[in-house]
Amino acid sequence: MATEKQYDFFKSLYDEEIGRFKDLMDHAKTYISVITLFSGVLLLKGDDFKAYLSGPIGVRLPFLVGASLFILALVGLLVAVSLRRYRPMADAEKVIEQLPDGPLTDGAFLADRIADLAVATNANVEQNDRLAGWLQRSSWLLLLATVCMFITLIERSI
Repeated sequence: MATEKQYDFFKSLYDEEIGRFKDLMDHAKTYISVITLFSGVLLLKGDDFKAYLSGPIGVRLPFLVGASLFILALVGLLVAVSLRRYRPMADAEKVIEQLPDGPLTDGAFLADRIADLAVATNANVEQNDRLAGWLQRSSWLLLLATVCMFITLIERSI
């Protein structure tokens, strides 16, 4: 028979993954803000944009690579955010359907809920790991895109 302390332990593991998900989504929002800012600068500086595209290869190539990397980072972020499937602790309707006709002890009920929490926690860990992986790839793409844009600015000023 399970105890409330055991349930609380598994519930804390589940809650940690929910907190981790919120932190990862905050990172994703930051990355999207950076990409949005970059896109806005490009739109506001349309004349410079044309100059970069018609300039020498030393300016044009890093600019195009950088812009492509920003787009890839955005795609990675969109994939990361859209892949997330939240796993709830338990489906209340299924819990009610599975209740026996006779009395159920608190320990047996808690044991079933612990099993639900364990399954949900493992599923959420897996999803959060995938999200973290996509965010990490997107952060590298953002870094490389920024480096390319700085190279473009340096080459243009020479």
